[in-house]
Amino acid sequence: LRDFVLTQGMSKATNLMEWDKIWAINKQKIDPVVPRYAGVGKQGAVLLKLDGPPEPICKMEKKHPKNVEIGERLLMMAKEVWVEQEDAADISEGEQVTLLHWGNIFVDKIHRGAEGKVSEMVGRLNPEGNVKDTKKKIHWVPKLDEQITNVVLRELDHLVTKAKIEDDDKLENIINPSSLVDTEAIGD
Repeated sequence: LRDFVLTQGMSKATNLMEWDKIWAINKQKIDPVVPRYAGVGKQGAVLLKLDGPPEPICKMEKKHPKNVEIGERLLMMAKEVWVEQEDAADISEGEQVTLLHWGNIFVDKIHRGAEGKVSEMVGRLNPEGNVKDTKKKIHWVPKLDEQITNVVLRELDHLVTKAKIEDDDKLENIINPSSLVDTEAIGD
């Protein structure tokens, strides 16, 4: 907040600023020191069944790609994983995609429910695949019910629905009713 105020400079003039600036400053400060984990929204999560590994495999992975001081996390790979509905809907049968921090897979079969949403996918690992060859890189969480963590993802949006508030605006008409959105998710 201090850096945000300092960027405004000293002035008696009224100054309307976008939230983007304070979010950018926060990202500069927080991003280098926050560990990385994967999560998938619970509602609409799609089960991806793979041809392996036969038993879950564990490996240690850096918590942050550029800051080794943060330490390592346990990454568990299983033959069944959860992926986001939005990611699954964007994939075609036969397409090669990258499961982040694991490798490439081919999606062989996509099952859809009555409303047309993806309900399940079947794929196979492609250990020889190159991450650079795929357009889609997706997050995933292993389907290991005892090992996952239930989380709530909190998103903050603009408090008002207009970029510039006018003198004749009624506050109750421009307040964003959805400025705070919580999403239940499963994390690794």
